[in-house]
Amino acid sequence: MRWRDLVNERRMQAAARLLRQSRRDVAEIALSVGFAESASFIRRFGRHFGMTPQAYRRAAGGDVSARQTPPLHR
Repeated sequence: MRWRDLVNERRMQAAARLLRQSRRDVAEIALSVGFAESASFIRRFGRHFGMTPQAYRRAAGGDVSARQTPPLHR
């Protein structure tokens, strides 16, 4: 794996963690993981996880017994 791929993987994992563990706005999370524009973050996140950040957050939240675990990799 190239270094760029490793950096992107770390950014996406950090974003996923923030989506699961906080109620921070998606635009704020995008900035915190190194994206200048939330639109480019949303596209990259969708390619990586197969769903939007909002859908990922919904899938990761709610009742723990009924929770669907979002995919961790592409």
